[in-house]
Amino acid sequence: MAMIYVKARPGRSIPYEGNMLPQDRFVPVADIPYIRGLINRWDDLEVQGDLPTGGPKTKEPRPISETRPIPTAKNTTQAAEDPAPGTGAPYPKS
Repeated sequence: MAMIYVKARPGRSIPYEGNMLPQDRFVPVADIPYIRGLINRWDDLEVQGDLPTGGPKTKEPRPISETRPIPTAKNTTQAAEDPAPGTGAPYPKS
C-alpha cells in the first residue's frame, strides 16, 4: 500500500489508527480513502510533496437534484385506519 506524508492543519484534530495526527511534523500514513477525503474534500491535512495519482479516489456527493425521491405509501389513509397494528386484525372495508 502506498504511503504519503501528512500533518494536520493548525487547530484540527485528526484521529488515525488510535492516535491523533501531529500538527508540527509530517508522518507517513496509508493512502486510503479516509485520508484522501481529509486532504481533498475537507482540507484538514497538509501533504508533503505531490500526491500519487494512482491512489484511491474520494467519492463526491451527488447534488440533491440527482438523488432518488423518498418513496411514499400508495394509500396513506390505510395506516391510520388500522385498528391494531401488528395484531393481525383485518382492515376495515372501504
